[in-house]
Amino acid sequence: GSLTRQTETKFERKVAGDVLVAGEGNLEIVVQDTLTEEVGASKVIAVDDAGIGVRVGGNYKMNVKADVTRESGESMGYSADRSRITVTGGATFLGDEKININGNNIILQAEKLLSFRSQSMLLKLEGGKISVEGKMKIDAGNNIRVAGNKVNITK
Repeated sequence: GSLTRQTETKFERKVAGDVLVAGEGNLEIVVQDTLTEEVGASKVIAVDDAGIGVRVGGNYKMNVKADVTRESGESMGYSADRSRITVTGGATFLGDEKININGNNIILQAEKLLSFRSQSMLLKLEGGKISVEGKMKIDAGNNIRVAGNKVNITK
C-alpha cells in the first residue's frame, strides 16, 4: 500500500545510521512549514510501480553524510519554497516517467556525483562536469545558475 506522512507544522528526522524506505505503493510527504532531515549514513528510497512526492510549504533541508538514492517506478516530484539538499557522497534520483523539482530557491550539492535520470533525460554533475542527455525543461521565475564546465543546455 501507500505511505503518507503529513503534518501541519514541521517534520524533523535525525538518524545516526542508514535510512531505508522500500515498497510498492506511493510515498507522499506533506509538511505545511519545515521539513528537516539529518542522516548519519546513507538514505535509500525505492518504490516499485509507484511515485514519490514531497510537498513542503516552507523550507526543505536534507543533509546526508554518505549517499542518497531515490528510485521511483513512476514520477518523482519535490516542491518547497526553499530547498537545500547536501550530500557528502553521491546522490542519484531515478524516476521511470519524470522528475519535477519546484521552488523559489533550490540548492542541490553532492561532493562526488549528482545524477537525475528519467525516461527521456539524464542530467549528471560529476567531477566539475555537467552532462545532459535527452529532453529537459528548465523553468525559473527569476534566474537559473549552473556551476561547472560550459554546456549547452538549450539543445
